[in-house]
Amino acid sequence: QITTNQAIAAAIKDDVEEEFGGESSLLGNGVPEGTADSGWILLDYGDVMVHIMTPKSRLFYDIEGQWREKGGEYMDLNDVLLPNSAPMGNMQPQAGGSMGGISEEDDPFWS
Repeated sequence: QITTNQAIAAAIKDDVEEEFGGESSLLGNGVPEGTADSGWILLDYGDVMVHIMTPKSRLFYDIEGQWREKGGEYMDLNDVLLPNSAPMGNMQPQAGGSMGGISEEDDPFWS
């Protein structure tokens, strides 16, 4: 059974490939690594790598935390990113693998 987050991850992958696939080809074996079912999809375009993860996978792997521990530096992307179009109410996105205080039981999209 595919969860809502897996369906969203698959749709994001398809949208990224549709938008950028014609301009840049995937490196390596030429196909995405991982699947929506695994919770983590990697698209390697050389200079840019796109990681598409479900919330559960993002918390488990904590890429931001690992990057920070190995000396990674924060990069402000506010001048190039578009704001989310969907309102998040009082919640703000959290870096570092946090789901902003939402428990698994309260999150209807947890997968």
